[in-house]
Amino acid sequence: MSTVKPKQAVGIAATGNSAADPFSGPDAHGHFGRYGGIFVGETLIAAVEELDQVYNTMARKPEFWAEFDRDLKYYVGRPSPLYVAERLTAHFGGAKIVLKREDLNHTGAHKINNVATRQSL
Repeated sequence: MSTVKPKQAVGIAATGNSAADPFSGPDAHGHFGRYGGIFVGETLIAAVEELDQVYNTMARKPEFWAEFDRDLKYYVGRPSPLYVAERLTAHFGGAKIVLKREDLNHTGAHKINNVATRQSL
């Protein structure tokens, strides 16, 4: 199984793009363009900043990604199976339609995807 790994860490403090290009990621203050920002409660700002610093450190370490890949396999159920939707393929004229079964992940997809990295940190 392969996991997409950044060539360099990214995060709130890692990027320095200008407000002229809001689609390339946040600037050094976490803003996306002129009006964007970090939308978390004020009481969580310190925790989010700490998480960002730890992630930027750990994302450079191969052992972090090895543990992450292991957790995705044994706790999340990765890689998610693919299902060839034969009747849907036939209905739409033969273009092969394949569904990635994220719904089979433990607890569904978005919750476990969000937690998997954080628990490794």
